[in-house]
Amino acid sequence: MAVNDPTIDIHLQADRLCYISRETRFSLVVFLTLSSGRPVTIIRHEKDNNVGLADCLISKWIECIDIESGESMPVLESPNQAEGPMLATSNLGSASLMTLENNRRDYMTFTTATEPRGYEFTFGASTLKPDRSYTLRCTPSSLAWWSHSSKGEILSHFHSHNKLPAPETRPLRCHSSAQTTITFSTRSSHPTLPKVTVSLSCAPTFSLSATPLFSFTTTLTLYGPHAITALAERPTVIRLNSDIEILSAKSGERVAPDTIDIYDDGPWEQKDFLQLEPGVPYVEQRSLDATQMDCALVLGGEYVLQMVPVKWLWWSNDSVDEVMRYVGNERSYSALGQVLAIELTCDDERRFSAVE
Repeated sequence: MAVNDPTIDIHLQADRLCYISRETRFSLVVFLTLSSGRPVTIIRHEKDNNVGLADCLISKWIECIDIESGESMPVLESPNQAEGPMLATSNLGSASLMTLENNRRDYMTFTTATEPRGYEFTFGASTLKPDRSYTLRCTPSSLAWWSHSSKGEILSHFHSHNKLPAPETRPLRCHSSAQTTITFSTRSSHPTLPKVTVSLSCAPTFSLSATPLFSFTTTLTLYGPHAITALAERPTVIRLNSDIEILSAKSGERVAPDTIDIYDDGPWEQKDFLQLEPGVPYVEQRSLDATQMDCALVLGGEYVLQMVPVKWLWWSNDSVDEVMRYVGNERSYSALGQVLAIELTCDDERRFSAVE
């Protein structure tokens, strides 16, 4: 291989858990990073001759192994010819080609989703057994490629000559300097969705001079058969007071605090996870400082404290210590796995008045 020949570095990422019932999507993502002095174009998928990237991943490069039995399981599937942009070469469309740029991270996704996105391929969980562990292993080799930065040039040649232009004579080498072997586990179906309620209590008055601070309490209670650990990020929520709002009792207009959406894709710390036991209240003593917040409370006004809708996007029956062992420093929900979200319920409204 010449020094300046382009190469593709490949590594895999997948969700930790795959539910065979497909209640939540399991995804295997194949990341591609080109090392080249110029862009290159490859075939993304070509149904008839199996020369595209997706075809090589499906038929040659990626293997799924049952760790217990050593059996190889077919899990990656070619899309149907009628499925949107994945067309055979005889009907070549631009979506069948893929142009890679130097050092840009591109990807290809295989998923169990019942309605995959147009650019996704199928991960067939029906061949897997529940409560087993599997290894996904990628052994890449090489691809045909063109030194064209525009897919339009290749398409123009195809439409003029009814065939693709001749690829470069040297193969495009694919290799891996990172993770090409990963492990995931299976479950037959998603565990029963637990219920978490929140109750509120607060002081009868809110001092606009913050002497004393306005105190209130949030109490979380789990109803379900087992303890759960949730990615609740309570320290951040409490610091920003992102789960509450204060309304004017007269107009119903929100007057405080500022509306804040929290989205954090990691890395997470142990404090971000909250473990709840069934029927055991988790009590948070909290406060608001009128001098440290932008609020429209007025002396003598009557107000209502209430919760805003809150969802916990991830939870598990594992303990916090078990969760921390597999989440590590990952910045992706794939380290946790896709689950059905818990929506916290709160019917409480607490009234108070503003004083000096």
